[in-house]
Amino acid sequence: MKIRKLALGWVIASVTLAPGRVQAAGAATRVAHLTIDWIDSTRPEPWTPDATDHRGMLVQVYYRAGAPEPAPLVVFSTGRNEGPKTYADLAEALVGGGYVVAIVDHLGERSGQRLANGTAVPNLLPRVAPDPKSPSFREEDLVFSRRWVEMRAEDLTSARVHLQELAAASGSEVSGRLNGQAAAVGHSLGGLAAAKACERDPAFAACANLDGLSYSVPAHVEGDTMVAAQPFLFLGKPIPRLTDATLEREHMTREQDDKIVARMAHRFDALMQSVKGGSYRVIIKDTDHMDFAARGNGAIAKKVREYLTAFLDKHVRGIQGTLLDAATSDPAVTVTRYPPRP
Repeated sequence: MKIRKLALGWVIASVTLAPGRVQAAGAATRVAHLTIDWIDSTRPEPWTPDATDHRGMLVQVYYRAGAPEPAPLVVFSTGRNEGPKTYADLAEALVGGGYVVAIVDHLGERSGQRLANGTAVPNLLPRVAPDPKSPSFREEDLVFSRRWVEMRAEDLTSARVHLQELAAASGSEVSGRLNGQAAAVGHSLGGLAAAKACERDPAFAACANLDGLSYSVPAHVEGDTMVAAQPFLFLGKPIPRLTDATLEREHMTREQDDKIVARMAHRFDALMQSVKGGSYRVIIKDTDHMDFAARGNGAIAKKVREYLTAFLDKHVRGIQGTLLDAATSDPAVTVTRYPPRP
């Protein structure tokens, strides 16, 4: 089935209030949620053979219910094989902080996707991804992964443009809700896509990567220089060290592992220092990868939401004196600040 035949124009699903309320600015904030899908006629669909096929788009939008209040837009890219529901808690927290959030459900990448009208979308990833049994799998996967991130980055820009156009026009639930500012954020593979989106789209004021790494660094780059000029946040885990059992199995010493970790840290620092708009590396100890989806009300989820909101507040809304500017007394959190580069 061709993705371009799954929707015509843009469609808005019925609006529903999200369960519960988010506390913001001393008052309960009701969160509304809607589904929007459309066809981006400016882009071919890279995962189908038909040259006339165009890229389908599907986003889940979260915003404050009630009278429209123009707010910045956060466009979010999901992790591999993760649906938007995984990030609903994070989206609602950002809405409570004064943002409109659009989670892009990148079409054709997972099972169970449905458009606003209920139409099922086929999972194309197994057909287009390199075969792990191929002798050249490593090289093929490297090329495929980079193109995949680039496609996702284009999806983020497509979502930004489309939603801002809807907000500027009348007649939709999005009308009047956006103030023209936007940021790109993502988790895992989506974090790499957010970094690439900022590199390619200067209309994003800032970008944040939630624990997404490619060969030990938080962006697909050539060398040790970040192309994107916008402020950048990496929020993730410490660089892992091998266990004693793994060292023994791999016939390695602790000293050898320490040297590998040091090289990884040096490259990471070099990349973060290269960001023209300045960058932040926030490391939270004793975490796993999915903790950075910020689900639930646990301590780690709250920290992820707080630091992400502080970054957006500072670099999208221009708020001074945020959590990122203060010295932390939390032994589980390490904040490294890299100043803007001339």
